[in-house]
Amino acid sequence: RFQHPWQDVKSNFLWVKYLEHCGRSKGQALAAPLKLWPEPFPFGRNLFRTGMKLEAIDPQHQSLFCVMTVAEAHGHRIRLHFDGSSDQHDYWVNADSPNNFPVGWCEKNGRQLEAPPGVAGFTWKLIIPSCNHNATSGKSFYIVSNITVIPPNPIFVCLSESATTMEMWVCVATVADTMENRVLIHFDGWDKAYDFWTEVTSPYIHPVGWCSENSLVLHPPNDYHNHESFTWHEYLQDKSVVFVIVKSFQASSRPKFASKMKTNMTLCTRIGNVRMLKMLKTQRYRF
Repeated sequence: RFQHPWQDVKSNFLWVKYLEHCGRSKGQALAAPLKLWPEPFPFGRNLFRTGMKLEAIDPQHQSLFCVMTVAEAHGHRIRLHFDGSSDQHDYWVNADSPNNFPVGWCEKNGRQLEAPPGVAGFTWKLIIPSCNHNATSGKSFYIVSNITVIPPNPIFVCLSESATTMEMWVCVATVADTMENRVLIHFDGWDKAYDFWTEVTSPYIHPVGWCSENSLVLHPPNDYHNHESFTWHEYLQDKSVVFVIVKSFQASSRPKFASKMKTNMTLCTRIGNVRMLKMLKTQRYRF
């Protein structure tokens, strides 16, 4: 029976053999050190169980809060299912993800909860007693207090990446929502489908004027009347909004990954899809 050089007699994968096969002795392969992860091996107890109901941020459309069901729990991770949708949209996430919330969180915190497809007049009071599933306990979740250093709706600049060319674009963006130390970024003139949550310490958000100071091109909103003559002064006056003050941006140190380092990566769609990853190149804070 065929065996790869990095497998043991039972065909199990061994990192030591794999690194040797990749040429660790010649400096061609290096395991990414554990110190690059703040919590490399999660130890918190996973209190989620199959069938539990909850509210969660849609990872593909992050401005939306959706009705979810725990479809599976495995170790420190859970597979979430969008109620009323096909299971092809299911995804895996850590049990302590800050994007998961207990039943009733949206109503309590002034967020709009998207009803499952085909369900009119959705309320949790109607669905929980009528099914055999239990609502999740608040003890299962990462606690979100809604405290943040950036107020809603100011304007600033944000980095965006082109998926086809890997080119970094710097775009005009707005803070659409806030939760603790995170902000929901909306690119001005773009569809909400591109909104995403990020921490205020992110190296990809910058104050107004950052492009000019760093000799970079700023891409105006898609619906701006004249891209060639964009100015912050005119745009802010036209929108009657304010910009985020510089001290709101909190720089943070980032893990120093390097090219040729190797690590594991779990695909979000299937728990069994754990793949070896080699870092070919690092750029700014990305690899």
